[in-house]
Amino acid sequence: MDKSTKRPLGEKLSNSAKLARAAWRILKDDKRLIVISIISYITGLLLLIGVIAATFALLFAVPTGSYEIDNGSINNFAYLLLIIPVFIVYFIVNYFNGAIAYVALRRFDGEKITIKQALAAASKKSVAIFLFSSMQATIGIILQILEEHVPLAGKIAVWLTGAAWNIASMFSIPVIMTSDQKNPLKVVKKSATTFKSIWQESAFIGLGLGIISLLFGLAFLIIMFAIGYAAVMLDSLTIGIAGIVFIIIVMGAYTLVISTLKTILMTAAYHYATTNKLPAGFDEELIRTMFRPKKKWLA
Repeated sequence: MDKSTKRPLGEKLSNSAKLARAAWRILKDDKRLIVISIISYITGLLLLIGVIAATFALLFAVPTGSYEIDNGSINNFAYLLLIIPVFIVYFIVNYFNGAIAYVALRRFDGEKITIKQALAAASKKSVAIFLFSSMQATIGIILQILEEHVPLAGKIAVWLTGAAWNIASMFSIPVIMTSDQKNPLKVVKKSATTFKSIWQESAFIGLGLGIISLLFGLAFLIIMFAIGYAAVMLDSLTIGIAGIVFIIIVMGAYTLVISTLKTILMTAAYHYATTNKLPAGFDEELIRTMFRPKKKWLA
């Protein structure tokens, strides 16, 4: 990368914030994106409730002594039942993110599609999404287990490995939705190659959203404290219950919006990095400033 692309940190942060605002404008203009996220949230919640209920039913059906908790450990059978929801969450999130990415990709090319078409597109990639989600969940679980059983130096190594994995796989969903590749290793390899081609800027893609998340988190903590204080001082169960409901609704809405914005940003970056075409809805100067693909065939 030449010197002209080495911009001050402040400029990169500013551009990251502009990218977040551009993604927000797209989200406001295309409500299908948030509708898909809502469907994802409801579907995931219902499936998790079902799996958790089935898990408890199986655990209670197993004769006493076949599963025990000893010094913080749990036997293989019970542990297997407990990690099933993890796989489901990964698949549901990736499946609907695939649908969102498809809507975004078509929109970037000036097309508009229906929610049904987006879900159909994700369904066509369900095998690839399942395989990638399985690998993603497995790696996540392995890293979590390692983190719990290694000293500080080992924990740092695990954190770094997890960070490297997240970076390498950040464009995996757009890769799946734009190719016929089903092998999760090759999907991640393509994702990592894309990241490498714009690596100096990829690290800043979601930073604008990160800053927004931090500010929201601080504001939310203040609101939670105020609600809790009011409930205690007024000795009001009604305020307490209303506060809990409010917190759940706000956190759910916030999670949906941030997740959707992140998918839009990642898809836009991938679209530009692999086609050198400007994603519709994003400022041309901003995109060309933020992302300068290294490879000659992308230039």
